[in-house]
Amino acid sequence: MTTTTHFRLHRVTSEPLLKPRPDVTWERGAILNSAVWEENGKTYLFYRAIDHDPAWQQETGGRYVTSVGLAVSEDGLHFERRAEPIIPSRFLGGTTEAQDCRIVKIDGLYYLTYCLYDKEIGLPSPGYSVSSDLEHWEHRGELVPFADFGYNKNAAFFPEKIGGRFALLHRPEAADYRHLPRESFDWRTWSRAPLEREDQAPGVTLSFSDDLRTWADTKVVLKPRHDHWDSAKVGPGAPPIRTPQGWLNVYHGVDHHHTYRLGIALHDLEDPTVVLRRQEEAILQPELDWERFGDVDGAIFTCGALLKPDGTLRVYYAGADTVLGLAEANVSAFLNG
Repeated sequence: MTTTTHFRLHRVTSEPLLKPRPDVTWERGAILNSAVWEENGKTYLFYRAIDHDPAWQQETGGRYVTSVGLAVSEDGLHFERRAEPIIPSRFLGGTTEAQDCRIVKIDGLYYLTYCLYDKEIGLPSPGYSVSSDLEHWEHRGELVPFADFGYNKNAAFFPEKIGGRFALLHRPEAADYRHLPRESFDWRTWSRAPLEREDQAPGVTLSFSDDLRTWADTKVVLKPRHDHWDSAKVGPGAPPIRTPQGWLNVYHGVDHHHTYRLGIALHDLEDPTVVLRRQEEAILQPELDWERFGDVDGAIFTCGALLKPDGTLRVYYAGADTVLGLAEANVSAFLNG
């Protein structure tokens, strides 16, 4: 069900919250797409850090290496960054990287999900690490098998088990064409062949697992919408947030001009395949120069959000895949319909 509620996020500052550190090699190029966690009065950002030359451009390529940095804050606004990555590049050997982290805590254990990307062969699939203290991480490798779901990104756990099973949002490639050669894959359509019908479109997908190895009851729960701001692609953003009204889902959408924006939806608590509400309009779009121009022009993207006791939704987001920003607003009217 769509809603005409006009919920919009408001930027906390007109300047980026965090910028790359030019004198720190592993994050001199860009910082973006950060998981966020709040506990014991502290806010933790597990952000993607990029080492690339100042002259790097997406079209021409060159060195572009991902690590995961950690920044900690007492107020959620002013952060101290660690000197070294908490997950370095090549952390599993070879050319494997952890990109675009999300974080939840389930049964006392922290789960950090990310795109497990092998740069050498260009295959993305969700991976994960676990920790009991946010400092020391056990890397467990692939979470969702490439053999079962193909090209796949943006994995985000629900922060509790549903019906006794782990529940995961992700975005596998279009199912109808996974049998075609990998070389046919198109990153812009997220498919190995042109999409001929609306029901072929990949989107925000929900799967369940008992053991974090085998996934079942898979269903696309949010699809692109024709003639909307999210007409080309949609995918998970922040991990869902439990509210009395339902699971609050901040997701990303892309139009056919390749502009990335954020949207919002509400899912049933007991059966999150049921979408109770989905706003027609985007809640944040590229407007400021540092959101419009950078490593990826015209891109707003999030991997983490917090819901405050007063109903304020605080979203940490990347601007143009280059810097981190912060926007917030009271979400009570949207939740209550």
